[in-house]
Amino acid sequence: LDGVAYEGRDLRLAGDTNTEYDPTGHALVVLLGNYDEIEPSAAQIDAVVRVVTDLARRYGVPVERIASHRDYAQTTCPGRHLYRIIEDGRLRASVAASLARGSQ
Repeated sequence: LDGVAYEGRDLRLAGDTNTEYDPTGHALVVLLGNYDEIEPSAAQIDAVVRVVTDLARRYGVPVERIASHRDYAQTTCPGRHLYRIIEDGRLRASVAASLARGSQ
């Protein structure tokens, strides 16, 4: 909740989901909280940008491929307040800017 990023399972393993899509080949990034009810903190958004920038750089993921769980499955995840930064393009724009600067 304070923007600290923790590594979960090894990316060579498929992520786990309770929905009907195959997450093989996807890097799943999780934020703690219910974002249908609360707004993500600035620290959480900054951490997501850092993590996604690192993944995009390391694995050659085009910014256009950055999406959310809801873009692949019938779910409200990641919640309406968090989905806003994906839907309006802010996450992709922030990652693109970070990649252009060469920073994480």
